[in-house]
Amino acid sequence: MEDEKESVNASLDTADETYYPAQTEQDPSRIATQPLSATPLPTSSDETPEAPEQTIETALATLQTYFKASLQELRGDIQTLSADFDSKIKVDSRKDQFIDTLHKDLQLSKAGEHFTIRKPLFLDLIDMYKDLERLIESLQQNIVQEDEAEESTGQQSTRVFIKNLQSFQESIETILARYDVEAYELEGDSYTPAQQMIIRVHTTNNPALDKHIARRVRKGFRYEQRILRKEMVDVLSYKEE
Repeated sequence: MEDEKESVNASLDTADETYYPAQTEQDPSRIATQPLSATPLPTSSDETPEAPEQTIETALATLQTYFKASLQELRGDIQTLSADFDSKIKVDSRKDQFIDTLHKDLQLSKAGEHFTIRKPLFLDLIDMYKDLERLIESLQQNIVQEDEAEESTGQQSTRVFIKNLQSFQESIETILARYDVEAYELEGDSYTPAQQMIIRVHTTNNPALDKHIARRVRKGFRYEQRILRKEMVDVLSYKEE
């Protein structure tokens, strides 16, 4: 039994040495003389390298380049806006011209319609005006023929009647003028076929007086340069004797 215990103890000792080897003691002199490895501490220069300082000339050059680029871009924008503005002005101008043309056409159309509607009335008033004028001339001739004798009561009444007819005639002329119908007599002594009508022709031996007006018989009437009734005249015609 004792032999078996001894053999077990011996086995346990062997196992301890295998798993837990004995630590050897170091020489104190060796430890003291062994140099320590020195690890250098990092410096600020090693952590973040400083950038080189920028000079004033470089900064000014950078700013100048930036402002030039910005100025060029601004000029481009201004030119674009100017072109757009000019285009808009042209479009608006064409629109205004188109509207003005339409307005003028509309006014002319209305004026034409008004003239077409009013023309018969104008012509009736003008004919009445001329009838009154013929009647006045006839009454005046009768008074002139009776001038040698004393003026009777009838002649005085005739003169008053003539004045009333002339007043009525002036009223008709005023009404026509209110609607832009103008009574006219052309200036000058030469006959104008477009605006005058010949009532009677008188012969003359003077060639310089050929186609000259001998007498103005009736006024003409026109509406905005449109002839409603031509002026009535007597004309001279040259004829060799």
